[in-house]
Amino acid sequence: MLRRVVTFSVVLTAAASVAACGSNQSQPDAPSSSAAGTTTTTTKAPPPIVAPAQLQPGKYPTEPRPAPGEAGDATAGAIVDAHRLAGYVVGPWQVDSTLLQPITALTPYLVLDQAQALGQLGPESIAEAAGRHKFINGFSSTRQSTDKRVLVNAVLQFATADEANQAAAEMNNAATSTPIKGGTPKPVAINGHSEALASAYEVESGGQRRTSIRSFTPNGPLVLMQLAQGPAGSDQIGETVTKAIDAQLTKLKGFKPVDPAALAAIPVDPSGLLAKTLFADSAATTKNAVYTPEAALHFQMDPSASAKTFQDNGVTDIAMGLTNVFQTKDPWAAVDVVDTFAKESGADANPADAVPGLSLSKCASVSDGKQFYCVAPAGNYAIEAHAANLQDVHEQVAAQYILLTAGKS
Repeated sequence: MLRRVVTFSVVLTAAASVAACGSNQSQPDAPSSSAAGTTTTTTKAPPPIVAPAQLQPGKYPTEPRPAPGEAGDATAGAIVDAHRLAGYVVGPWQVDSTLLQPITALTPYLVLDQAQALGQLGPESIAEAAGRHKFINGFSSTRQSTDKRVLVNAVLQFATADEANQAAAEMNNAATSTPIKGGTPKPVAINGHSEALASAYEVESGGQRRTSIRSFTPNGPLVLMQLAQGPAGSDQIGETVTKAIDAQLTKLKGFKPVDPAALAAIPVDPSGLLAKTLFADSAATTKNAVYTPEAALHFQMDPSASAKTFQDNGVTDIAMGLTNVFQTKDPWAAVDVVDTFAKESGADANPADAVPGLSLSKCASVSDGKQFYCVAPAGNYAIEAHAANLQDVHEQVAAQYILLTAGKS
């Protein structure tokens, strides 16, 4: 939906490097930077906070919602915990730097709030096998290279190590016994990982014979799952699975599995940022959530570039609701995030009027004018928003600005 955020099946691009149009306010001097996303230390005063009376929030709320507190039940808690798990799931680009492109045929990211959601990544029989073993949650990330090599990397969480071991075995059995597009899966070994249970099959796709390897590796109460695809006969497919498992095991060293009995008591918004973010009226389990910078990379169009932007500007929390809000280390860092986002050009982006009253905001029309995209700094925060018409996105940003800067004039 947002230019910089991968959607489930459609990727919209937006926001060329545009000047803030339609505002007669002068912009305060910004800190110098040698490259987008790299700020230098400045002693200049931060951009002044704009008074709410100067903004036009329209129908959107300008008062924070009550803090959500605890999840309240195990189902909601499992979703919140999956948001945490996302920060420990290796992105395909972290296995192979060329695996950056989203795939329209496969969901680029999934919050797995129930086992049946695994059906979006393979045969239903695999999802059914996971569902028989006290499945709690999971998260998957999918990308491809320009030459159509694919990697799906997921981490699934079960109630106990025994359940995870049994689930891995049954999911692998389901994979090996389910023909896929005429291809018959056969057991294969994963180099360096005797604990991994895997199978491979070949199918014809786009006039090319392609090989797929599907792997399940139990690790305590977790199961690591990969699906790698590439040209038939390529050793690189198996090597990609090996590298993915290696990287995933390393990244999970800092992860503490959830206590199934404590799911209902998981705090929904310990940062307090979600209560100040415009609420999305959506059933998507990725929305109305707060993520760590590492977790938020899965939703970015170019996660490698975003990782640098987040690091350079001290981004600590990202709330995803109707708008996206990025908490940065200081106001100038927020300005730099906005400038960097705007400079990540889209081929079909055209400059649009800035948000009235916010001279540092930047907007563009995208997707042949079917969407509008705006970014704006608000104190220590960067706001990102989209809508089908310019007035709507302007009002979203104005309301979000007021929510984030209340009492800070």
